[in-house]
Amino acid sequence: MRRPFFFLVAALLPLLLYARTTTYGFVHADDADLIAANQPFLRDPRNVLEAFARSYFDVEGELTSQKTYYRPVAIVSFMLDATRAGADPRAYHLTNVALHAAATCLLLALALAWGAAPWAAFVAALVFAVHPVNVQAVAWIAGRNDLLLAAFGMTSLMAWHALGVGSWRLGIVAAHAATFALALFSKETGLLVPVLALLHQRIVARASLTRAQWMALAVDALVVAAWAALRAAALGGQPPELTVQSLQVGIGNLPQLLLHAGKMLAPIDLNVAPGVNTAGLLLGAAAVLLFARLVPGRLAAFGAVWVLAFLVPTLVVPGLPAYEHRAYLPLAGIALAGAQITKRQSDRRTERQGDTPTQRPGPSRVWALSVCALWLCAFAALTWQRQPVFRDAFAYWTDAVRDPQFGPMANVNLGQLYEAEGRMAEARREYLRALERNPNTPKAHNDLGVVLMKLDEPDLALTHFREETRRHPWNADAWFNLGLFEETRGDAAAARRNYQRAIEANPAYVPAYEKLGLTSPGPR
Repeated sequence: MRRPFFFLVAALLPLLLYARTTTYGFVHADDADLIAANQPFLRDPRNVLEAFARSYFDVEGELTSQKTYYRPVAIVSFMLDATRAGADPRAYHLTNVALHAAATCLLLALALAWGAAPWAAFVAALVFAVHPVNVQAVAWIAGRNDLLLAAFGMTSLMAWHALGVGSWRLGIVAAHAATFALALFSKETGLLVPVLALLHQRIVARASLTRAQWMALAVDALVVAAWAALRAAALGGQPPELTVQSLQVGIGNLPQLLLHAGKMLAPIDLNVAPGVNTAGLLLGAAAVLLFARLVPGRLAAFGAVWVLAFLVPTLVVPGLPAYEHRAYLPLAGIALAGAQITKRQSDRRTERQGDTPTQRPGPSRVWALSVCALWLCAFAALTWQRQPVFRDAFAYWTDAVRDPQFGPMANVNLGQLYEAEGRMAEARREYLRALERNPNTPKAHNDLGVVLMKLDEPDLALTHFREETRRHPWNADAWFNLGLFEETRGDAAAARRNYQRAIEANPAYVPAYEKLGLTSPGPR
């Protein structure tokens, strides 16, 4: 009777804890672009196949020369929400909460399948359900990639395990391959799911592969080949390249790993756009040492590989914070490794004593469960306290402003929000704060120039437009605004030169083509 009760609690707890996030709006950090601005595409069910032929950030009716991520399953999930709710953010938040509940139950099921004691698997699942570091993945609509990756990835691992302990069954092979494909098409790091399946089989379970598992690997290879071909076509025909520059960026971002480790142990000083700091690095080092001390060798190795597999690929993207939603699936790996400690201890006692370990909870276990209950209550309270940061755009970017490294960029985003509401004095204040904190903040000079034009200070605005183009010549907006300024002064030649520079900075910058009277780029 315990296991059905465990699964019931594992499903209900995240639903109850995150229920109020279903009333939240957009925070204007990818979510508005992906959903609110993309409704014509999302609400047309005929576009389901088209989702597999486009970049993740493509927006219907907007041209862009940048092709980055390939995550069609996430797009399709947004399409399902859009079909029933349009641009209402509450429906998208509800789906995120449901996915988190499903991932929690899947973690419990996988821990049990891998041999963890029921109470240990239950505690591990509850820690995952209430852990504050997961708030960004659940309460931020754009964190859905990680929720989908976790749900499909753990389902694929469940099917893989079934192939290792049961007879050969084509349906389970198909289930493993299908859920692996869904994980891979949800987020690129899903590529590592079969690798982790193999490592667990060899390092932790120390078992040989069955014939069914060999067949599953062959099917996985076909899935990867199909994914690579579709991804290359959607992103412009070029496969991803591992360059010296990307390796240098990854090495420079290695401290982010310690930052994530520290927040998994002690989720304090959370931020929607966190930079690296000394306190975070020290806490991360302590977390690594504690994990190595408490978790047996092979489980520690597997947990470490799991974490690195899903975090290291994110390090090669330059200029991004150590986003906390990236820790969602790595935290699941730590929870799974921790749950299996009881199995390892039980196996060692059985080998020493030659009998079956007792199932009655002794005083030490009661004490441990009491400590876990207090720990869970503390984490749940922190999660509840953290959620309102994702209530709306102002709350979100106000939280981001706190970070010394990425706060200036958050000031710019806050300024844009004030500007959109016509609150020019407050917008000007935020842009100036960004420049005071970091004079090289991208877009700050340009956006300040726009506000100054609206406040009828054209000479000062011109100074900031020019400063933006000097510091950030890639900013097509700044060149375009310079063109508009010269046009208002009657210098048509200078205006045309600046419009041309905007096109050079971004070949898909449609307004510049329109000003030049040229034909804009054709549809993608």
